[in-house]
Amino acid sequence: MRILMAVTGCIAGYKAVDVASALKKNDYEVHAMMTEASKFYCPIDALKVQANVFWEFDPAKPQHIYATEEIDVFAVVPATSNTIAKIATGLADNLVTVSALALKDETRRIIFPAMNTRMFHNAATQANLNILRERDWTVICPAVGQLACGAEGEGKLPSTRDIVKEILKLHGLAFKI
Repeated sequence: MRILMAVTGCIAGYKAVDVASALKKNDYEVHAMMTEASKFYCPIDALKVQANVFWEFDPAKPQHIYATEEIDVFAVVPATSNTIAKIATGLADNLVTVSALALKDETRRIIFPAMNTRMFHNAATQANLNILRERDWTVICPAVGQLACGAEGEGKLPSTRDIVKEILKLHGLAFKI
């Protein structure tokens, strides 16, 4: 099975390397793409060890078409409120959002929001998540815990184990490792 993991500019982006590694251990062929903002949080060199990484959006080279051509799952890990809004409204201004528009109908879509509690519960974010649900996206709500801003509440990216379990559930598979 092939997965294309999209990493966005959230402080929890550092977990993408562990998620890619765990997906490989569960028999996924892992590809990844990153927004420009994600490079501040996710060590790209470490991610390259675990996945084939698409980096730059170049309209002259349709990477968004190539990258989405033969994948089974498109997973946004973590998903910022900004990226959620862009995907929900069809705004395609980076490699992740343009790839979301290029997905085949049969591709499974899953998104893992991670942000401050107030941002997650904001009416606009909730409306955008509902739009994604209506468009057959699986939305996994964030965990409750200590957030990077120091607040306590819902908004934390789930553990690597929980993320991989949710992705495997899309195929009716059990977690191996």
